[in-house]
Amino acid sequence: MVVKKYQIGVRKFGLINWIGLRSLYIKEVSRFMVVWAQTLFSPLVSSLLFLSVLSLALGNERGEVLGFSFINFLAPGLIIMSMIQQSFSHSVSSLIIGKMQGNILDLLYAPLSAAEVTLAIILAAVTRSITILIVSVLAFSLIIDINIYNMQLNYSININDSSLTRKILKNIIENPNISDKEQYVSALEEMEISTDNFELQIILSNKIYNKLKDVTNLFFILKEFSEGPPFAVYRVKGINLKQKININANNKMIKDIPTPKKVNLYIKSSSKETVDTNLTEIYKSDSINLSKEQQYKID
Repeated sequence: MVVKKYQIGVRKFGLINWIGLRSLYIKEVSRFMVVWAQTLFSPLVSSLLFLSVLSLALGNERGEVLGFSFINFLAPGLIIMSMIQQSFSHSVSSLIIGKMQGNILDLLYAPLSAAEVTLAIILAAVTRSITILIVSVLAFSLIIDINIYNMQLNYSININDSSLTRKILKNIIENPNISDKEQYVSALEEMEISTDNFELQIILSNKIYNKLKDVTNLFFILKEFSEGPPFAVYRVKGINLKQKININANNKMIKDIPTPKKVNLYIKSSSKETVDTNLTEIYKSDSINLSKEQQYKID
């Protein structure tokens, strides 16, 4: 008679083994913190050497890049490059060294799923890259001027509408803690009222108005091409919506863009005041001839 002395264990941690996940994460973080001179200090030295060599070789001859000096433009790229390299190096070395030394068996025998092991290693790699970011910014700020600007500022029309972009630019220009404001002053001047005037009045029917007024934020977007950038954007909160909406040159994104002959009107909604990738499209019009039509009614 064969007696079963042993039985295969069953996971009793629920869906995720939080204790094991946390333990592996702490182990991975400790692995690079113990040798901080190699994992944190060495990438910083490499970035500083890159900055020194390129600044000495090209700094005096290279002109400004997008309104920034060449050195100030180069530094953030070097920091990001170091972050990417070291985070990739951490995750790869953790697995390869464990395999070569044979201690990867301890990881395979642990009550951790493949997803939990992967998540712990990725989080540790991200922790290492963020630590390098903080150390690098502190070190680079002693050498060059590093300014952290308003992260909302984005010239893509799919991110901000024209009125919000003007507001952000004015806040940056008026901020005494920010230097090198010339490019923002120029950008604001470019977005001032265009001499190429146009006006389109959008009239909402009662049915459409009652539907839209309950939406948090509405964006009325004029586009010449469906896949291209918007020509003009009008943003309004649903509670402030009126049945007649005027879109004119004040809502153009860029001053010098000529008014297209034909556009399409898109109405999109968002829970935020800025446009994100999760916008909900509520309405799309047929082609509107701006040279002939001053009104457009939505039924």
